[in-house]
Amino acid sequence: EWSDPLNLSQSGGTADPHIVAAADGSLIVVWDDTFSGSGTRGLMAGYSQRGTDAWLPAAPATLPFAGRSPRLVVGVENAVHAFWIDDEGFLRHGASTTSSFGDGSRWGAQVIAPSVVAFDAAIDAQGRIHVICLMADERQQVAAGVYYLRSGSGGGTWSSSTLIYRS
Repeated sequence: EWSDPLNLSQSGGTADPHIVAAADGSLIVVWDDTFSGSGTRGLMAGYSQRGTDAWLPAAPATLPFAGRSPRLVVGVENAVHAFWIDDEGFLRHGASTTSSFGDGSRWGAQVIAPSVVAFDAAIDAQGRIHVICLMADERQQVAAGVYYLRSGSGGGTWSSSTLIYRS
């Protein structure tokens, strides 16, 4: 059974919504909003109360992936991992906890792969992070193809990218 829709943004100027579910049952949503509360375009974040349909008021958020379309996944101990492609084509990873998600100063962001065109990410039951990406830029001396990399340390360190299919 589906609930009735609930307008979290209340602005009419929203785009690119993303949602992530934490292990404790709470939900975090983030979207790009023309009316972010500061009078300028920016990110907004909304939080549900654990395991309920009740939502806290949305608030502006300063996050490292502003202006990007992130892939959000939750890992062990409610760590939220974000992946996005920056202006130069680098795949970046950042992480925060669900409790400090909207605080941009709590996010670290690191480059994990160059020349990325598309990607996806998943976290397994042991907390290992897996990333698959399409790299396609001969100028960066990267053979075009599908690559795999992983982190067993919650995103602190990453394996070298492994070419699994050359395009």
